[in-house]
Amino acid sequence: MAKPVMQPDSQDARPLDIELSQMAALVEKQLAAAIEAFERRDVASADTIVDADKRIDDAHAVIEQKVMNALASVGDHPRELREIIMTMKVSGELERVGDLAKNVAKRTLVVSREAYARPSMGVTRMGRAALRQFSDMLNAFHGKNLEAAVVVWGGDDEIDELYNSVFQEIILDMMEDAARINACTHLVFIAKNFERVGDHATNIAEALHFCLTGTPLALDRPKGDETSTTAVTPRDRTGSGLDADEGED
Repeated sequence: MAKPVMQPDSQDARPLDIELSQMAALVEKQLAAAIEAFERRDVASADTIVDADKRIDDAHAVIEQKVMNALASVGDHPRELREIIMTMKVSGELERVGDLAKNVAKRTLVVSREAYARPSMGVTRMGRAALRQFSDMLNAFHGKNLEAAVVVWGGDDEIDELYNSVFQEIILDMMEDAARINACTHLVFIAKNFERVGDHATNIAEALHFCLTGTPLALDRPKGDETSTTAVTPRDRTGSGLDADEGED
């Protein structure tokens, strides 16, 4: 579970810091629960996750209001101003990750009613990788560890590579059995949601870099999502570049 994500520089900053810490912990919990519900095809848990998203939205609204109040009183203090702006930015990123967790849960409700689709194992692996990246980023953010945050930022290509592989596997499964088209379509969206979690983690790193240095990250963000140009032909799995046992434990 995420620890408090900022060490406040003043008593006035502490309430906003606590709100952000609690929101981060809630989002991390929601994401982990959504992955578990998907893996177990747990409809009851998925319903609970969907309903609980309102808590994240409410937390985001509280932080936005506190940010506006803080901006009105910060004065001419660049570092404090950057911290307030970062809080607003990170709160928005957390809210979007919460939405992605909710979307995974909503699609789990559909997938769980369908016959089991083989690529589900690969999608679960991708979800767990996205959760690790997100948790690592929150830990780096908590410690104001810019070096660690940049390392996580640079590892986003791992999520993209998993997404490319899972995307091809899902398309092949749809081609092989039309009865799995509905389930596989939802798996594509679930996998994309996990890929987006990685993007939001990198956005948090960029916000931390700006706060601590006053400059944006000068490096180009690694981006390896190739699905927009992927063409998959209905070949045998062993000749498609995918291992026949990929996705199985």
